[in-house]
Amino acid sequence: MKRLLIEYQVFLSRVKEIQVLLKKADKNICVEKIERSLSNPDHETLDYINFLKSLSGSQVIYNAVIISLYGCYENYIDNLLGVYLDIMLENTSAYDQLPEKLQKKYRAKFGEYLTNPQRFNKIDLDLNKEVSNYNNLLQSNLSGSMSKKFAIAHSGNLHVQEIFDLINVLGIENSKDKVLDSYMFKNFHLENGMDELEFNTKRARNKEDFFLPIETLVEQRNSVAHSWNVEDRITFREINDVIIPFLRMLCGCIYRLCVCCAFDLNSDYPLFENQQPIKIINNRIICFNNQNKRISIGDYIIYEADGVVKVACIKNMQINRKDILYISEEDSKDIGLEIDETIRKTDKLKMVINMT
Repeated sequence: MKRLLIEYQVFLSRVKEIQVLLKKADKNICVEKIERSLSNPDHETLDYINFLKSLSGSQVIYNAVIISLYGCYENYIDNLLGVYLDIMLENTSAYDQLPEKLQKKYRAKFGEYLTNPQRFNKIDLDLNKEVSNYNNLLQSNLSGSMSKKFAIAHSGNLHVQEIFDLINVLGIENSKDKVLDSYMFKNFHLENGMDELEFNTKRARNKEDFFLPIETLVEQRNSVAHSWNVEDRITFREINDVIIPFLRMLCGCIYRLCVCCAFDLNSDYPLFENQQPIKIINNRIICFNNQNKRISIGDYIIYEADGVVKVACIKNMQINRKDILYISEEDSKDIGLEIDETIRKTDKLKMVINMT
């Protein structure tokens, strides 16, 4: 579980770094103030000020932002699903128990490369080792035997539907519907100006333009990669205020989906002994005993609602109505946790995924 969270944290950190660049590149007003404050700047200083002014319109900076943001997104999907695949293989005892779609895709991709063995070298794989690994797979020696470059192979343009196709191959069926129906996905749109009737109508029609920000990023990345100049550039502000928030939300939904499914694969996680909450307040605050488990703000809590596994992020914590940052494993106290999903008194608490 922690491995999945690490990939999500790396993704968030990289996106934050890109946002810093965006904000710095879009600060011409601040640069002008600095220029006015200098009484007699030398030639070198003026050159640097002019350089700073040029950043917001620079094709180099724009291309760097688009390539970096797309690369961050694609790398996250590859790594997250790679970790999920590892967890699946660790908790599957026989090859024929793997998802049928995964078996079929792996056979096809492996066979495709066998017809032209030189292709193994192009993706840094050793032919003899991969043949041996495939034989181990068929003998149900699963751990370390499946190449992610075959199992999670995709085209160079990672459109939204291709993400869901990859997830479905790993045995997580109806992944698109699960994301669309998640509280996190709906709440994001409601908080950004869409009323509930509009959302429900759009959802009922299964409108693809829900994912327009991702498709825009993919199109911009293609334009940047294949032609230096982009005629229909989007603004830095749109990237920062529209593309990145949506990307962060969608990747969060996919992270939570993988966590829920990984939880179902393994029955040996350290679960809460008493899984019933003491009290639920406003469907968001859980009152329960931490049972000598370390819990911090920013951790994730897994719970079960009517047999469906859910995961939520802990946004605030209190003991006796006083805010705290964490409670240690040395304590066994009644605490209150505010989470970013809804929960009911009948739901069962399962475990916590610690952020650190």
